[in-house]
Amino acid sequence: MDTEESFMKAILESPRDDGLRFVFADWLEERAHPRAEFIRVQFAREERADARTMHDLFLREKALLAAHESEWAQPINTLADHWEFRHGFVESVTLSARKFIERGAALFAAAPVRHVTLKPADSDVIPQLVVCPWLERVEGLSLEGANIGDLGAELLAECPKLAHIKFLNLARNLLELPGVRAIVGSPNLNGLTALNLNHNDVGDLGVHALCASPHLRRLSRLDLEHCDIEENGIRALARSQLLAQLDELNLSHNPIGKTGVRALATSPQLAQLRRLDLRSTMTDTMAVRALALSPHVRGLLSLNLSHNTITSDGGGALAASPYLGQLADLSIYSNHLGAEAKRKLTDRFGPRVSL
Repeated sequence: MDTEESFMKAILESPRDDGLRFVFADWLEERAHPRAEFIRVQFAREERADARTMHDLFLREKALLAAHESEWAQPINTLADHWEFRHGFVESVTLSARKFIERGAALFAAAPVRHVTLKPADSDVIPQLVVCPWLERVEGLSLEGANIGDLGAELLAECPKLAHIKFLNLARNLLELPGVRAIVGSPNLNGLTALNLNHNDVGDLGVHALCASPHLRRLSRLDLEHCDIEENGIRALARSQLLAQLDELNLSHNPIGKTGVRALATSPQLAQLRRLDLRSTMTDTMAVRALALSPHVRGLLSLNLSHNTITSDGGGALAASPYLGQLADLSIYSNHLGAEAKRKLTDRFGPRVSL
């Protein structure tokens, strides 16, 4: 390959090939092209680095985009309403479902698109979407707020074109138990690594379906915010293999209560979890003590306990926990903590705690 056009053609044909992008960056650097630095900066931002380095990379990325985004996004700007760059190219786009169906060929010829957010559409567009050939090119699909309902969920679940999907966002879609069961029970979605079902009527029976599914073995991120889940569903989750494979779990705004939180805290299946969101879950001081004394939370990097009924004793238990020292982010604001408990938490976690 010896022209920019030949590199672009190769990248469009192999959007998952990061090595090809590095080769292109080398070629661009030889020609003093600023996109070479942009590609490398975006890769570097996904690597572990100290806070100062990450901040510097962020500022450099921002400056390069300010100077060149209009040029680099030009092929896509009439096709998408919003876009995001990753690894030097537009990979995520937002547009209407109808435009995606009608102009998908032009979209994938313009950029190595891998993630698509489809804005709320008429209900009759879902039958057209599931037969759209461009779905086979998508790894991440967001239909948040599209109100597809159970029928739409069932049509998605039956769609073999979703075999490459890794991330699926069905938040705020009026789903009830039949739709949830269809999605989690679909062999067409067995490649999922992230699933967002927040603000749907998942309920305890939906959690049981999630835990029993043989098709979610790769799932590592699960968002169940505001899904009407109670203690029974959490007990099922605490016993499940599903919990053992998760890195991130959002259970916020569910009335799981102290018994549900204690079931999680005492579960050995919790050991792999890195991020846990328990905002507004009726978590009290006894539940927090169980978390603080559980060896299964030693892997947590982020814990959100805000908007609960935790008292100073609970705050003190967190501050004294032998298992939470690795936390990078502890949020516990809007609770009933006294000044002494806040001091202990600040002494233990410093700027890592939000009070």
